[in-house]
Amino acid sequence: MATRPKPGITIRTIDDSFIIPPGSLFPQAGVAGCWAPDLHLLANNVEIENGFMRIESQGNWFARVNDLVGYAIGVTEGNSEKLTLIMSGVSGSNGVTTGGAIGLLNSPYGTTYTVGILEGATQGLTLEFGATDKFRPYWWSVQNVLLYGVPVIVGFSGKGFTGALGNNPSPSSLTSPLTGATDFASTDLGYDVVFQPYHSDSGWSGEDFTNSDGTNVVNIVSLLETSEAPVIGIVNAGITGNLTLDTEISVPSGANEYIIATAGFKKHLNSTANTTSASLISTPLAADLAGIICRNDASSNPWNSPAGVQRGQVLNSVSLSKKLTSSQQDRFYSNKVNPFISVKGSGTFLFGDITNAADTSSLISINVIRTIIYIKTQLLPIASAILFNNNTSTTRALFKLEAENLLSRIEAQGGLTEYSVICDETNNPDQVVESKTFVADVKVKIPGSINYIIINLTNT
Repeated sequence: MATRPKPGITIRTIDDSFIIPPGSLFPQAGVAGCWAPDLHLLANNVEIENGFMRIESQGNWFARVNDLVGYAIGVTEGNSEKLTLIMSGVSGSNGVTTGGAIGLLNSPYGTTYTVGILEGATQGLTLEFGATDKFRPYWWSVQNVLLYGVPVIVGFSGKGFTGALGNNPSPSSLTSPLTGATDFASTDLGYDVVFQPYHSDSGWSGEDFTNSDGTNVVNIVSLLETSEAPVIGIVNAGITGNLTLDTEISVPSGANEYIIATAGFKKHLNSTANTTSASLISTPLAADLAGIICRNDASSNPWNSPAGVQRGQVLNSVSLSKKLTSSQQDRFYSNKVNPFISVKGSGTFLFGDITNAADTSSLISINVIRTIIYIKTQLLPIASAILFNNNTSTTRALFKLEAENLLSRIEAQGGLTEYSVICDETNNPDQVVESKTFVADVKVKIPGSINYIIINLTNT
């Protein structure tokens, strides 16, 4: 028996093509996502059953850490095996009380964190958030996206725990249904940008896109590229040496307009807002780039570049971990890495809007690919409305009218300079109609952002 494809509508646009299947969900504008398996400890039972958390505010995010530490304090020494089981390999040991949730978040990466069993107890349990653990950098990366007023979808694997505070919290029998990042690649979750949440703070030689967190982002983007709602993936570029050679910079191989690279860290205040240098936290700027892009969707439009002083401002930044020279900025940009810079009087901001697309592609600008994605998602209900209708001139005229109304509104807001919709007998001849297919060609021209300004000042 011949294989019959399921019903669908193919719409072609310049530089891209995509298939819109029926019954798909809309993506939510301005939502970030990340795969962070070590954060399963912060999930409630419903979230564990789903395999993800939707975090809406900084207050909620910090409260979850308070709850975690509260549970740990409530476990008696005799129940240390429970804590070991619950925390997936994090062991219990003797220790002393230190700092509560604030201590957990603010202690430097690579050190253990200890909580007491009860107030005044001489023995306790150590939460071994050490050099190889990613709990704190994951947490701070999510927190830095939340700064921008952006919800974050956090996917995870692992077991949670339940029970009242006190001496006997119970391990949960619930385990996340997601076993890896590829399970997190779903348009149903509604995130627009997925970002790499961790990068060890060791100069330029920390973990980059080649480590598990970076490859997770690349894999998620790859799985969603041909869906009705592709996502942008943000990764950390690989940097070695002193940025004097192009070979010292690496980004994911293969041109891909859905991948955006950045590099570096910002130093920011910890949860007590302590401004001493030793108390500052370093977090990779990939999280801020995700927040900036999503904030731009909410406060401006996807067809406006997220870069620059107006839309690219970095929040809660005391300083950048490394200050790029002008030549290093040039080397970043020529290798498709978006730098962040600090300018006196203007703050710290994103100083690039380039994707990992081929140099010859019009999709090399962030605002262009974000506009293409936006148009795809907005064409979805228009296409779905005519699915299973007869392919007649009336149906084609209706689709053309609705599509042109959409593109006209985008053009009026500066998102397009030209567009056309071809949907008639020229691309729907008899053989297409008889095959139960409907074809529309949508061509758009999206303006790129200003990257270079030349001002000639003459004294006459």
